[in-house]
This record gives sequence, structure tokens and C-alpha cells, in this order.
Amino acid sequence: MPETDEGIRKQCAHFMRETLNDNAHHHNWIYKAVRPLHVYASFHPGSRIEADCSFGVKLICYWAGVPDDPTGQNYTGFGNSSSIAAHLPHVAHARDLLVGDPVTFGTDGSNEHAAMVLERGSDPLLWSDGHQGAPNTYRLSEDGRPHILCRLHLPHHKPTRNEMLREQTGYWSWLQWTLGEGQWKPFQPYAPGVRPNVPGKIQPDWWRKRKQFVAARKKGNPPRPPHHQRSK
Repeated sequence: MPETDEGIRKQCAHFMRETLNDNAHHHNWIYKAVRPLHVYASFHPGSRIEADCSFGVKLICYWAGVPDDPTGQNYTGFGNSSSIAAHLPHVAHARDLLVGDPVTFGTDGSNEHAAMVLERGSDPLLWSDGHQGAPNTYRLSEDGRPHILCRLHLPHHKPTRNEMLREQTGYWSWLQWTLGEGQWKPFQPYAPGVRPNVPGKIQPDWWRKRKQFVAARKKGNPPRPPHHQRSK
């Protein structure tokens, strides 16, 4: 297994190219958008592979030795492009993407498609397993859907402040993000580039608690009885 970030990314590129060549010769990749899917322990040219777009990204990462499943599912048979968008840190510009970094497609990270960077650049070349007959490659600019540019979790990558904010979880992180307060104070409320790692669709209970919180902090604290008068 590669021990450096560079080595892991080179392995990602290796397996992307190998699978493109393998499918061109054997037509052995079967597009299957179901869950769970099988995580193949290793890649063998000519073998039948059942996967869809996000699971193809997962397989490339697994074979390349990426320690953290990009879908956040510990390399089990679950996870999709929304899982990738929620689990991984994001980058702002396509030119900052590195080989092996995933890109997801769909409004606000909705589950429409996922691909992986094969060649860097201002308009990176993407490896994609998005339909029967794939994997294939295309340029990012050729896909007009909204997208999220993601960064793989690798062992030697030192996260930036924005990446650390995107890794935060739970109600209070989400609340601070919506208000532009706490760790998110330097940003506008709902800043898309630092959205914490919470579900794409927020549960109604969180919105209800947020409304109560905002209303409550506009009031003074109610008086409390002396300690000896409080009910036990």
C-alpha cells in the first residue's frame, strides 16, 4: 500500500487508467444503481464489476489504498454521491483539485452523479462510471449541473481552517453555520464553502429548535427562586 499522499494519488490514476482500458477491451463493467454493492478486494483485468458512479469512485479509492472511504461508510456496500459531498472537505476552485479528488453533481449535493479527477487543470479531466458502457472520461465543463469539488482524506494532508469547519457535525455546528457565529463568525450565514458535515436535508426538528433559539435569546433570563425554594 502506498505510504504517501502522492503515492496514493498515483495509484488512483493507475487504477482509473487500468479500468478504462479494461472496459474498452472486455466491456465488463455493469452499471448497477442499487445498494448494497460488493466491494471487490482487488482489481483483476477481465473481471465483471458491478458499480455505479459513486461506487466506482469508492472502488478506485479502495484499490489505491485511500484509508478513508470517500462515502464515509468504512468501505461497506453503502454510500452515494450525497455521502461523498457530506463526508469530504470541499475546495473552492477546479484548478485546486488534485488527481483522485472526487466531484459530485446535483443541487446542494443531491444524489445525481460522482466522478474523480484523472488529470488536473482549470478544466480537469474526470473519470466517470455514470452509465452502462462506462467508465469513460470527460471534462468538468462538459457537465452543466451544479457541482461540489471535494478533497480526499489522506493520512498526511493537513486540513485548512475551512476544511476543519466542513468536518464539524451535529446540531450546534449547523446552528452556528446558519447564524454566522461561533467558529463561523468570519463568514456570512449559510456560507456554502464551510457548510458543516450535516445531512443535505435538515430534519424539521432542527429548524424548530433554531427558531426557538433565535426567539429565546432576544429575551432576558427569567427570575429563578432562591436555592432553598426550588422544588426537589
